[in-house]
Amino acid sequence: RLVQCVIPGMDRQDEEAEQLILRRKGLTTLSIDVSRLRTLRILSASHNALVDIGPVAQLPALEELNVNHNQLTDLSPVVQCKALRILLASNNHISEIDGLEELPNLCRLSVFQNMLPDLDALLESLQAFRQLRSVDLGGN
Repeated sequence: RLVQCVIPGMDRQDEEAEQLILRRKGLTTLSIDVSRLRTLRILSASHNALVDIGPVAQLPALEELNVNHNQLTDLSPVVQCKALRILLASNNHISEIDGLEELPNLCRLSVFQNMLPDLDALLESLQAFRQLRSVDLGGN
């Protein structure tokens, strides 16, 4: 089931959504009542002006997060998403990815066009990512 936007008065059927698409909505924060979206597996919030993704920490079933083309500096909330497999966070202002190695299922990480400083050290730290199969670090 695909939901384009979460709105007040969401019905019971929407609460069981597995995908939430919030692309190009002009969002600066994710003001989502995540307590009502416990089955959400895919969240796409690319091409906004997000500076905070704190609510994603409360999405236990989240497997894929697309926050490309935002204003993010911090990805730490995703560390709570233990089911996360795909993290797309390119074209932001991220300067570190500490803690992401705690995501046991992360197999794809895209953080190109950010502000990651020491790519050699970063590549070394990525060895701790057990399931990681695809990494994009270009343009840092």
